[in-house]
Amino acid sequence: MKKIQDKEMARLEKEIAKLCKELEAFDDKTDMGDYPSFEGWCAARSPWTDKIGVLDQKVRMMKIPKYEKIPDYGDVMALEDFVECCEDGGFIDYDGHGYYATEDKMTDILINPSDITEGDYRKEFPQIVWFNK
Repeated sequence: MKKIQDKEMARLEKEIAKLCKELEAFDDKTDMGDYPSFEGWCAARSPWTDKIGVLDQKVRMMKIPKYEKIPDYGDVMALEDFVECCEDGGFIDYDGHGYYATEDKMTDILINPSDITEGDYRKEFPQIVWFNK
């Protein structure tokens, strides 16, 4: 099972790298000033950014965590509280990011508020360490 998971993770990461390279090439030949608005520029980039986001989420759902001490400057909260806050709009992706955590250790697995609102998050970790921007 682990071998299959490792192979799938490698495939996903390779696809992400390919898409990032394509996006970089697009950015190199395109000027944001070519678009009437920031939103227009973002929309032009979305064929890549949307796919990268989906693949990144799949990787984060499969990733085997590495653990470290919870830093003093992060806000630790119960997963249930984080979920409720995200569902109520209290946290959005622009506000910051979090990492899954156990009672005394933080993982290296990122969680975004949009993971919650899309219903695609890991429930095996009891806490989130949140970092505001």
